[in-house]
Amino acid sequence: IAKIRDGNFYFIEKIETVAECFVDAIGGLISVIGKDTTITIQTVKSEVFPNIEIKKAFGDADMWKVVDGAYHTGISQLPSGKSKNYVLELTIPKTDKVLSDQQKEVAIARALVTVKLAKNDEVIERECELKVNLVNEDEELMPQPADKDLLNNYFRVRSAELMTEARKLAEGGKYEDGRKILQNFKEELSKSAVKDELMVVGLLQDLETTIKEMQPRVFETVGMHRLMQQEVSHMEEKSNPYSMNSA
Repeated sequence: IAKIRDGNFYFIEKIETVAECFVDAIGGLISVIGKDTTITIQTVKSEVFPNIEIKKAFGDADMWKVVDGAYHTGISQLPSGKSKNYVLELTIPKTDKVLSDQQKEVAIARALVTVKLAKNDEVIERECELKVNLVNEDEELMPQPADKDLLNNYFRVRSAELMTEARKLAEGGKYEDGRKILQNFKEELSKSAVKDELMVVGLLQDLETTIKEMQPRVFETVGMHRLMQQEVSHMEEKSNPYSMNSA
């Protein structure tokens, strides 16, 4: 029901925490400033990259509809003070072109967002482009600092994807295989450039809990349900009052 109505799924292990979920849900409703938001992301063809394409959008068919190479998603209710981040992977083909200074800044993707204001139904539209700065093969590429915001969100959606994969294995009785997937990812996070970021610290905590609960009886009783809440929370940035990574 939560997925069909774009709502939120809460796993309530202890009855005394119902109030936290109720406050979380009501708080989201009364802070809505926009509705029927639509987001379209597509590649930008250019002389330098005529065949660039989107390889993957995290969330798959549950979140995205693909029409003629453009990826479409939406938000039924947009709350005040919240950010929504989406992660897509692009395939950028090799090019042998020698670029002039005017060709080195290249747009590779474009996003179009429309939102209807809740107070008066006015429609606002915004468009932006993702541009990259290129260098020729014989030129020096200066060291690039890690984009922590990008890495945080990339690891967030990857964790959701791997949690789903691990849950499906555990549902088939392959608990050890599921734990191994999550343990490998936990080690990757622990060595990443953003291992001390609040987002990643929260992901590590959620992974540790999931690994502990991925065993017979515990998984069926509580682990599976808590994991389903974490999957949605991390992939779609929905609130989770039981996680330090709550959106």
